[in-house]
Amino acid sequence: MKTFEELYKGFYASIKAYALKRLIDKSLSDDVVQEVFLQALKKFNKTKDNNIYLNREILFKLASNICDKHNKINIMEPSSSDIFEGQLDDE
Repeated sequence: MKTFEELYKGFYASIKAYALKRLIDKSLSDDVVQEVFLQALKKFNKTKDNNIYLNREILFKLASNICDKHNKINIMEPSSSDIFEGQLDDE
């Protein structure tokens, strides 16, 4: 059985690259990677069959869901430039 440390070392770079490709924001992709491994660690510690969470597909599904959540938030929240442009239109 692999340890969580081996999981992290084995998949960190590929999860990071995936998140960066999806979000095009280094800081945000760092947050996604952190959240993926935090969720995986919580699940890893809760289950008797830790091998389930040593699965590449599970990690990428977590990453995909978290990226989707961040993209949805960014679509719903106006950027500061959108707010500024709206103020100019009102004047």
